[in-house]
Amino acid sequence: MYTKREEPAPSDALVIQSIIQLVFAALLFFVASTIMSGTSWGRLLVAIAAGIQIVSLTWILVTHHAGGFQTLGMVYIGIDIFVLWALYGHKESQEFYKGAL
Repeated sequence: MYTKREEPAPSDALVIQSIIQLVFAALLFFVASTIMSGTSWGRLLVAIAAGIQIVSLTWILVTHHAGGFQTLGMVYIGIDIFVLWALYGHKESQEFYKGAL
């Protein structure tokens, strides 16, 4: 019985995804100072970036079934969910950002 072998994703897809991840890393590094100072727009910007990253990584997981993409996507999605929880779901974070504009 013939089974179809999974082909790895093209190398240009890995390069493009790496560039996207570097852009998000630079953006999140820039916004980290605003988060620590208590500004709510920085928190919103991180939430938007994490949401876009979750969507793009979910697309990678669905379209590229090679092992490395699955592991990378699951780890990053887990980190993004933790970041969103820390910014919006934790009681102390709500108190920290309460009076911020």
